[in-house]
Amino acid sequence: SLSKTEQTQISRVIAKMLRHSVNAGQHNAGLYVARYINTNIAKKKKSSMKDTVVSFFGFDDHERESGLNLSSSSDELLSAMTYAYEMKYNTNEALYFFFSEWDRSASLRESPHSDTPDQTWIKSCNTALRMLIKQDDLERAVLFYKAIKPTGRNPETFTIMAKAYVDYRRWNNVAACYADAKRYNCLSEQLAFYALEDIANDKIQGKIKVLRSVAADIAKVKGLKTGAWIADNYWELKRSVGFHYVRLLMWWNDPNETQFRELQLAKQHFDRNRMNGLATNKDVLACLIKLADSDRVKASVNAGVDGQDSREAAPLICEAVLEICYNFNSEDRDLMADGIYKLVEMGAKKECKTITDLIEYNGIPVDDELLYSARSVIDQIS
Repeated sequence: SLSKTEQTQISRVIAKMLRHSVNAGQHNAGLYVARYINTNIAKKKKSSMKDTVVSFFGFDDHERESGLNLSSSSDELLSAMTYAYEMKYNTNEALYFFFSEWDRSASLRESPHSDTPDQTWIKSCNTALRMLIKQDDLERAVLFYKAIKPTGRNPETFTIMAKAYVDYRRWNNVAACYADAKRYNCLSEQLAFYALEDIANDKIQGKIKVLRSVAADIAKVKGLKTGAWIADNYWELKRSVGFHYVRLLMWWNDPNETQFRELQLAKQHFDRNRMNGLATNKDVLACLIKLADSDRVKASVNAGVDGQDSREAAPLICEAVLEICYNFNSEDRDLMADGIYKLVEMGAKKECKTITDLIEYNGIPVDDELLYSARSVIDQIS
């Protein structure tokens, strides 16, 4: 019979083929090729070998009942097959296929002689868990999640479940999910964001202390100091916990200086991304456009707040708008327009010309009124 190594190697090849086929919209072809491989290998073996191979691949004449034998197959193949079934049929059929395998193999996994412990089925369990949640079947998803032993979970498992709890606004469950993940060393950055959002929405005492504790947990996982992780993820944190809590996490305790501090941080992130050739977060660009000419920022500069960047507002706004133009998509149109109108109000001739030239050269779709306003500034000041 096929050795365990041979089974694993073949199953991984088939799994990779199936995923590529499904991603290319060729799920029928992928499933056909998988069955073809099975048939041809089986023909070259004795009947006992055929039985082994068929058991391994799990294909027979009845498509709905065809499946894998979890005692001799792989996590990659079961996950890929479940995914392919969803694409070919629907989520119900895919879950039927998966749970048929799950139920059939339960006794094998519990056997002391089994060489297929729970942890080898993490990917396929995550696939099924995601499908249950996709069906808006949270209660069944929770039951399945609880049925998976801790050794059969990974950071993705906890993150999938936590997101479902967030979507259903079940904040207490988010906290419990995070606590379990921490207990089993399965923390992830996205899970931390869900936990932070949970804390921000909960009515608890010492909220900022708890927020810092979670930030410290994930910073340790990422190998960073807590303050560095908070600063690096400021914009995502702002969306998760809100401006009030994120400014306290940053130790910006004076409300009169927060806009200035945020603008300085946006400049740092913008410069770092540009130096590394990376696209800049849209929240950073929005901050540059909104706050570069803010009265509060001007007041902080005039008051001599430490750590200020002396770049003038118009060139800074222009840089942000140019970044949008270089990586333009339709969702950025309003933000780009806000930046251009800001420059128009400031009478920034040089910046308006630079932007309009790029817009016309690249054929970026903008409102005629917007271009007219920018050209008017250029013409009036000439």
